[in-house]
Amino acid sequence: MRAWRAVILIGAIALCVSCQSVRQAANVIGELQQVQQAVSKAVGSEVNVNLNNGNSLVIGIVNSPLKDLPTEQKKAKALEFAQLAYRSYSQAAKLDQVSIVFVAQKSYGGVVNYKDSSDALNFTSSDLSSPKSSGGESSVH
Repeated sequence: MRAWRAVILIGAIALCVSCQSVRQAANVIGELQQVQQAVSKAVGSEVNVNLNNGNSLVIGIVNSPLKDLPTEQKKAKALEFAQLAYRSYSQAAKLDQVSIVFVAQKSYGGVVNYKDSSDALNFTSSDLSSPKSSGGESSVH
């Protein structure tokens, strides 16, 4: 009888822990959706948002004409979007960087998909936390 109670207790504890993990995951997904909506509204095109290792936010701007801007104008727009994403994310204090990636994506007949995400600009949290930031140490890959 004691063994049976122990099994039930262990099962109940495991269930509570997994429920908490599911709740945390749902909260993160909700937060990322808020970032996606804010940036998408500002950009006016499709936007993908990823959180890597809990400390790197990656914003993919898909098939936007902004990809073809001259380098300095593109950096300025990327900084603007990175700052918006940073401000929109309630866990921004945990971020080390925000990357803005201008993605070219095409599908050929639904069979072959092409995706170029090599046009990225990275901003550190210090680039984004000061309101008068000029993007100082950002880098283009």
